[in-house]
Amino acid sequence: MMLNAYTGELIATYEIGRNPSALAPDRPYLWVANAGSNNVMMLRSSDGKVLATYSVGQGPSALAVNGPYLWVANAGSDNVMLLRSSDGSILATCAVGKSPSALIVDGSYVWVANAGSDNVMLLRSSTGELLATYAVGKSPSALALSGNYLWVVNSGSNNVMMLNAYTGELLATYSVGKSPSAFAFSGPYFWVANAGSNNVMMLSISDGRVIVTYNVGDQPSALAIDGARVWVANAGSDNVMLLK
Repeated sequence: MMLNAYTGELIATYEIGRNPSALAPDRPYLWVANAGSNNVMMLRSSDGKVLATYSVGQGPSALAVNGPYLWVANAGSDNVMLLRSSDGSILATCAVGKSPSALIVDGSYVWVANAGSDNVMLLRSSTGELLATYAVGKSPSALALSGNYLWVVNSGSNNVMMLNAYTGELLATYSVGKSPSAFAFSGPYFWVANAGSNNVMMLSISDGRVIVTYNVGDQPSALAIDGARVWVANAGSDNVMLLK
């Protein structure tokens, strides 16, 4: 669905595959991973027209755009795929850990969180070569990158870890709510959605101090931030909340 971000007015609804699990903007396009259809779709952002559908592995769970390429994490196949976005050609299939749940790309490198293996893997983006494996908390569910720092949300450990992105050195561990599921930056703060606590927290990046906690809907599962506004998707309440 496309909504007016500030009023909630429903602008359009686009039909896609089964159990959509991830979105990745690539203006003027939008990529969608359909976990129940084992494919990814490229839509035109302006009207939702499906321009292409590419078969991938089982249960695609995460997407990342890297120039003319698309990375897809397949939770049911325990691998990640590198596709050419123009025609869907699979350029590489890389075995990773169990149930890859999140990935992030930054130029030459790809980080993959493996929820079933309690680790993060660093791959070379041009070839998929495995460069390193970092042990993290239980069931890592989300990743974020800021300069040389990699942030890992561990749903099973109820914490967030900050690592050196290129060496895996653990720099800090911050306790949050139950079953954290999503993460976002906003200036000197970071936000965490806690699916098991039905709240979102704003913490200080410098020391992990909890600044404020907001009660939201049931099972908050995703966050988006734009300046002073925060949007929270509540999977158990079937709604989106706007916080100011």
